[in-house]
Amino acid sequence: MSAALDALGGLAYGLLGLWVGSLLGLAADRLPRGQSLRAQSRCDWCGYTLALRDRMPVISYLRLRGRCRTCAAPIGARTLIVELATGALYLLLWVVFGPTLRLLLNTVYVSVLVLVYVIDVEHHLVLSVVIVPAILLSILAVPLQLLIRPPASLYISWLARVLAGASIPLPRLAMISQGLGLLCGFGIFWLIWRLNPRGMGYGDVRLAAFVGLISGFPGALYTVYGAILLGGLVAIALIVRWGKAALKRYIAFAPFLVIAALVVLILGDQLAALYLAR
Repeated sequence: MSAALDALGGLAYGLLGLWVGSLLGLAADRLPRGQSLRAQSRCDWCGYTLALRDRMPVISYLRLRGRCRTCAAPIGARTLIVELATGALYLLLWVVFGPTLRLLLNTVYVSVLVLVYVIDVEHHLVLSVVIVPAILLSILAVPLQLLIRPPASLYISWLARVLAGASIPLPRLAMISQGLGLLCGFGIFWLIWRLNPRGMGYGDVRLAAFVGLISGFPGALYTVYGAILLGGLVAIALIVRWGKAALKRYIAFAPFLVIAALVVLILGDQLAALYLAR
């Protein structure tokens, strides 16, 4: 693929991300309320039915200056942020993976993670209606590793060492890695949940299972470590800012898990290469 076509493809994929980000923002509004995703979009204040010109990602928000066309009620910056963040992630996915099957799979996974992040930040919920179908879908997608060329080096570089001498084809090794990642993510968080059920919801356990499955092994360990590190840094910052009162504040853990998973999912091969090159 020429550089011009590659750049054009990246631009198109980034624009697709803006549209998907708009849909994810809509889902994040409706799913916690139990509302249908098929209903027409309306202003929460005046009931105005949004026309197509009012639902253009980024453009509509900027043109209307973040307000409803009829009643001028504020729309909220989250709409714009989710659209831009999803567009940026889609563009990054294209740059890293190009037009491949792995790009399509990781696009689905990233979209789920963005939705989980937004809902948990706003409602402190990891919805079963989101995460359970995501887990089932990712399990069904595991055999696609047989078609992905080349397999992710993050999987192979570690498991090939552990299973030295075993004549296992690389695609099957990638499938084994995903199964181990599922067990690793679920097992660690299930144990934490059992020991301290008040400190962590079972939705976080399901999220860890999903993240472990799509990250593989040892990607799941990287993700768990990264999430704990991020959560610890934020907790320290809160304690420095508010003192002992910060210990009484609820800190949602799912966003840290999502951020760590995004890093490992998109940049895991590069990080593994840097580590192994030391």
